Amino acid sequence: MSQFKWAVLACVALATDYSQARTVELALDVTTTDGTLNTYYGSNVVRVPDPTFVPKTFSMLLRIDLGTAQPFLQLEGQPLSILSGTSPLSFALTPYSPAFLAILPSEAPRLESTSWAFSKVLDQNEDPSYPVFNTERASIGAGRLWSISTNPLPQGQYEFLNEISYGQGITLEHYPEPMARQDLRETTEEDFLDWLTSKVGTTGIYPDNFSFAESVNKIVRNTNPAGCFDGTFYNYNCQVSVEGKVVRGDVYLRSVTVVPEPSSMLLTAGGLAGVGVSCWRGRAKRRLAGC
Repeated sequence: MSQFKWAVLACVALATDYSQARTVELALDVTTTDGTLNTYYGSNVVRVPDPTFVPKTFSMLLRIDLGTAQPFLQLEGQPLSILSGTSPLSFALTPYSPAFLAILPSEAPRLESTSWAFSKVLDQNEDPSYPVFNTERASIGAGRLWSISTNPLPQGQYEFLNEISYGQGITLEHYPEPMARQDLRETTEEDFLDWLTSKVGTTGIYPDNFSFAESVNKIVRNTNPAGCFDGTFYNYNCQVSVEGKVVRGDVYLRSVTVVPEPSSMLLTAGGLAGVGVSCWRGRAKRRLAGC
């Protein structure tokens, strides 16, 4: 094979080296299992079935930008390794979204980005050499919080924010074999991609947990009644939720696809074009030689 062909094939191989990719697409199938209405009494939450909930099955396509990855490793205390980042908003509306979004104020800004994290957390153990159980968890979510406070109170009186929160989230949780804490190391982008790929075709049957949640909560706090604020701390017994809804479901990870960067796609196209030209020249020379 000519040097030109070898060079072209090397370009194609480089262009398709997925370890250099920065964007990953996750294709998910979600089957919702329950919907609840939440009421807050201080720091306690009472959940009752949502009578309007209807189970549904739908698909989601999420994009993760690995180029924003930030690693964190902690070996003292609770050993953990976290890789986290943000991506342009990739969450699509679900069949339940209209009911959730109708609760938000009309002036509420749209969601801006998706946050993701991959963590390995080891159970704490006094003996550093003793194998401990660990949890591997990928969390992908988007959410916002809006203030709906009323007019300020007179000077010297306190009013606490009334809020509406909205969020969507996917959790892929796995419990691998025990490991020693000294074996825990910093997680790389390739580690995360390999882990995601290994979960394709699984549904997270117990004890694993592959789950979906979409929720909205409207939190109203009593404004400055006696005993709610002592000048330093706020008493959460003065908090009441007038509206709270959440839908949960199971997740099936259908595929994980690496999306080549534009430069890689151009390099691949150029390489393939070069191979075609080289082959055409080879055939033309053979015809001229009478082969």
